[in-house]
Amino acid sequence: MTEQTRGRRLGRSAGLALFAVVAFFYLASGLVVPTWPWLVILNAIGAFGVVVTVKLSSDRWWMALVGPFTLVAFWYLYVNLGDALFGWTA
Repeated sequence: MTEQTRGRRLGRSAGLALFAVVAFFYLASGLVVPTWPWLVILNAIGAFGVVVTVKLSSDRWWMALVGPFTLVAFWYLYVNLGDALFGWTA
């Protein structure tokens, strides 16, 4: 295995491992976000983001590092927008 291949595998594995941290925020959102339909929509978008990132990272390893941060940014905006518009609180 070449050094470049090892680095790509490490980068992809690290990026995919970050999804475990992101999953905590998405699952804990049930404390703030009303279950139906808002939490279901949030988790569906999160699952879609994971699937897209896994598929894209097979060719572009750096996408595995971008995906979790994109999902965290989306989560932050989604929850804060819900708080501002609908008064969601814990």
